[in-house]
Amino acid sequence: MLRQTTGALAVPLLAILGSPLLAQSVCSTQSVVGVWAASSHGVVFSPASPVPLAVPGAAVGLVSIGYDSRVSLKLSGNLGGQFAVVAATGTIVVNPDCTGTFSATVPGMTGFWNLQEQIVVLDNGNEVQTISTGQMFRRPAVWQCRWKRLSHTPLLAAGQLPACQAEMIRGTWTGASDGVRPAPGADPSAPAAFLTRGVIDYRQELNGTFTASIGGTIVNGEYTGSILELSPDCTGKWTYTLKADDGTELPGSGVEYFVVVDHGREIWGLPVQGVLGVPVGLVRYRRLSPVAFQ
Repeated sequence: MLRQTTGALAVPLLAILGSPLLAQSVCSTQSVVGVWAASSHGVVFSPASPVPLAVPGAAVGLVSIGYDSRVSLKLSGNLGGQFAVVAATGTIVVNPDCTGTFSATVPGMTGFWNLQEQIVVLDNGNEVQTISTGQMFRRPAVWQCRWKRLSHTPLLAAGQLPACQAEMIRGTWTGASDGVRPAPGADPSAPAAFLTRGVIDYRQELNGTFTASIGGTIVNGEYTGSILELSPDCTGKWTYTLKADDGTELPGSGVEYFVVVDHGREIWGLPVQGVLGVPVGLVRYRRLSPVAFQ
């Protein structure tokens, strides 16, 4: 009886062990074909005496991977408070264990330089994380990137994808950022962090509240603004102004480039002009509701 029972149990056990439930994910270069939202941040070491100066940077934009393993990227970047748009082309190789390499040739003011990164593919091919293994702008760097899939079809194969529209980002949002704020004087930077809650309405106007901590100084208040552009490829730009709780209008206006992620559930932002100084860092927004609660 024991022998018969053991044999009876072995059959379903073997079936379970051989089922797809326990199968390991197998990746390939073809599994990452498509359009990706990209965000990156890190530091580039600039020569200085007596020690190298770590210059912070961040960027957001799009990566398109073709069926031939060719990669094209376009990122809006901020390095040490200096803004630039970077476009580059390269190649990607993905191994069956979901690791791989990405390399690109990037044009610069003094010629081309090579970008080299190690990658890992996550979430069944819907997310990629990378780390730089070479120099950035011909300088040593510590740099990492995150990609999230927008489409399984490359941009070049299907035109403007994935057809973002204003209603995709309408609603109530919260946002948080951290970075460093370049400042004049002996101290070249001060730590900064921001927290916001607000709405994007049907007119593509922004309003809400914010709390900022810059070098230990706390500022609370309200913001208002508007979306200047939202492209079908899910990139865009908005502007805003700030008013402190005491009613003081803070001078100037802010500008932020962004990319819409996860079908309108997230927005990744890059400040390029600020009211309280330009923080070199990323802003992550999450949609709380598709309804614009005031």
